[in-house]
Amino acid sequence: MTRSNSKPPASIRLGRSALAIGAGVVAGLLALLPLPYFIIAPGRAIDLSTRVTVDGRPAAGSRYFLTDVTVARATLLESLARFLPATDLVPTAAIMPGDQTPQAFDRSMSDAMTESQNVASYVAERAAGLPVRDDFILRIAGFPPHAPAAGVLRVGDRVLAVAGVPVHGTSDIARTLAASRTHARIGVTIERDGARRVVSVPEMRVAGGARRLGIYVSARLPAGDLPLPVRFSMDDVSGASGGLMFALQIYADVRGSTDARTIAGTGTIAPDGSVGPIAGTRQKFEAARRAGAVVFFVPVANAADLAHESRGAIAVVPVRTFDAALRYLARSRVRAN
Repeated sequence: MTRSNSKPPASIRLGRSALAIGAGVVAGLLALLPLPYFIIAPGRAIDLSTRVTVDGRPAAGSRYFLTDVTVARATLLESLARFLPATDLVPTAAIMPGDQTPQAFDRSMSDAMTESQNVASYVAERAAGLPVRDDFILRIAGFPPHAPAAGVLRVGDRVLAVAGVPVHGTSDIARTLAASRTHARIGVTIERDGARRVVSVPEMRVAGGARRLGIYVSARLPAGDLPLPVRFSMDDVSGASGGLMFALQIYADVRGSTDARTIAGTGTIAPDGSVGPIAGTRQKFEAARRAGAVVFFVPVANAADLAHESRGAIAVVPVRTFDAALRYLARSRVRAN
């Protein structure tokens, strides 16, 4: 075939240009058009020995890894990422309540991180035999949009009990609400201006029908109440799911115990040492695998999330309490030796 050197007519060139522009517009829409979904993918395994410092104690040499997830709002094109390993596409409501602004959500996650650090420090130092005081101060830090509680409670109120049950953190409040047989309104014992009172607070219902008080809280120990102050460098992570791993790292540093293994995990922690459920179990497990972890702690409530995961050389260890995690580490270290 002989190739012609003649140029195509202008009309054909214009047509091709229009097609190219159209294709570019479509590609742009695919890449930018937001969907009512979030992508949850494996995040990082963060070496807490580089992020947690116990005053007056040298780093013990043990390395406990907090695992997190990468969360991003999905576009039409990015939704294809759900076919990648350990990656899920979930409705927005499963991540962020529909009546909560992104700013309010970020604040609640930041507050949850601070609370988990305070509680983990308390649990770890108590388990290490230090004389800690059980006097958590739980205060209202704010309210989500349209929360009925805002008409009854105030920022700064100290929360003492819910339905007559003493509470020391958000996990206590959630457990008490789940167990309460009252509906629509619930009695909350608060301290305001030095006076104690019980107020009737309307409940909120969020995605999935879960019961909430509709408050943001911060749980803190009074200054000086921890025998050994703990400092954290975690500005790039939020949420409460690192509580268990914080407590393990702090305990190791306080006791000066060394474990050469790479130990990862996830789980919230309550002042009584109980380990609570989290989200993104599969993604956090994958982050641990990529980091070469040989142990992965998971809350008992989330153990079923990993039932069909290939575990390889990682020992997946479901735990209900911080003490259970310590006992497993002691037993497995003896067997390894």
